[in-house]
Amino acid sequence: ETLVPLANAADVARFARTIEATRQCTSHALNARSSRSHCLVHLHIAERRGGRVAHKQLLVVDLAGSERILKSGVEGTAQDQAITINGSPTALGKVIRALGRREAHVPYRDSTLTMLLRSSLGGRARTAVVINVAPDAEHADETACSLEFGTRMAAVRTAATVVVGTDAAGEV
Repeated sequence: ETLVPLANAADVARFARTIEATRQCTSHALNARSSRSHCLVHLHIAERRGGRVAHKQLLVVDLAGSERILKSGVEGTAQDQAITINGSPTALGKVIRALGRREAHVPYRDSTLTMLLRSSLGGRARTAVVINVAPDAEHADETACSLEFGTRMAAVRTAATVVVGTDAAGEV
């Protein structure tokens, strides 16, 4: 985890370029540039509103795609990475299923990813999900799998908790 202060739009743009430049990627039969890692960016925002300071958090997550090894044709290190990459989305799917069914036990501890996402999925945050799909017939299986995950995710209900801002003068 790295804390990076961002004061203006140029800082944000520079930070986004740094993130993209440091992500490990490889090419395979299905994708010219496949992420080999998940990326979580947790923004802490302090906003002055009159005499108060409102604190907000935004967690942006880009998951490495779940890979079908036979279709992607990866071997060696890339195959080992694909196996590791596939573990987190599987654990996330179990968490989403448990939350959607309102089960008493939610298996957050099954992966680091699900533990990091717990505060976003556990009911006190506003959560939005973007599912990327491909219109090509050759990717129909992956698209169907992604849309099925989106359907399960839609069953998860969260409501943001509003925290009253603190006194700006006291915080300065």
